[in-house]
Formats: sequence, C-alpha cells, structure tokens
Amino acid sequence: MERFWTEDVSTGIHYQINSESALTWHQARKSCQKQNAELLSITAIHEQAYIGELTKNFSLAFWIGLSTLNFNSGWQWAGGSPFRYLKWAPG
Repeated sequence: MERFWTEDVSTGIHYQINSESALTWHQARKSCQKQNAELLSITAIHEQAYIGELTKNFSLAFWIGLSTLNFNSGWQWAGGSPFRYLKWAPG
C-alpha cells in the first residue's frame, strides 16, 4: 500500500498520501482522526503548490477536508481552518 508521511519543511506541516484505499469521505476522515490528524485543508497558494507536487504523478482523485456537513454554515474545512482561500482547484 502506498502510504507515507512527508513534511513541508517550510511550514512544518506533515502530509500523508494514501493512494490505494477506497474509502468514503467519512471513512477517510475517521482514518485521519485515528492517526491524530485531519483531512487536508488548503488554505494558501504555497500549500496548494506543495500538494500539487506531491500528487502530480497520480491519476487519482483524493479526498480533502472541505464539506458542507452543516448545511446552515456553508462550506467548512474539517479541521476548522477558515474558508478564505478559494483557488484550491482548477476552474
């Protein structure tokens, strides 16, 4: 299974890319939480570029932590980061 942690040395943030698990969003989030982590929140252009480099050789889609679980609150990052950076995906 392709699963590893890598650190962005400029921010100290660690990322795990798990490319072989077929999980729902909720299962993926629970898996992260069991590891004392959270699904990805993309909050800055630097982070988007870093993640783009980590995933550029995969032809897969990955879960991120953006959701509308609380319909009245709108879009939210799972870890509680403010939803201010809007260019996290093309288009």
